[in-house]
Amino acid sequence: KQQVDKLRQQLTVQQEIYKKKIEQIILDEQNAKNENLHLQRKLQIEVDRREQLYKQLSESESSLEMDEERALNERMKLFPRQQRISSSQQNLTRSRTVSSPSSANNNLINEHPSSTSNDFQRPRPPSTSLDTSNQME
Repeated sequence: KQQVDKLRQQLTVQQEIYKKKIEQIILDEQNAKNENLHLQRKLQIEVDRREQLYKQLSESESSLEMDEERALNERMKLFPRQQRISSSQQNLTRSRTVSSPSSANNNLINEHPSSTSNDFQRPRPPSTSLDTSNQME
């Protein structure tokens, strides 16, 4: 009889320990879900912010290019025709602004002597994939 009572008491204690462990696991899981949700929101805010900055940068670059083009056209109007030909040939190789590492690499490739293209390449928008954090590590 004492053996049965002792085993019942041990069973009750083990059930309480198990119950507390399960409650702790459920609490930890809920905390992890809440943190995950918070981090997803924070990531979305950063993605939106990056897209806004990229859009502003693209607009700024376009505005600068239009200003350069306008200034070039105004200078060409001021020169006589003979001077215009020689000066316009010099101005055809204007420098472009570099806005991101990817566009800097594209510009370096285009300036390489073996390259046959002198076209300006616009920078690509940054990837919105979540894999970018893994690639940086």
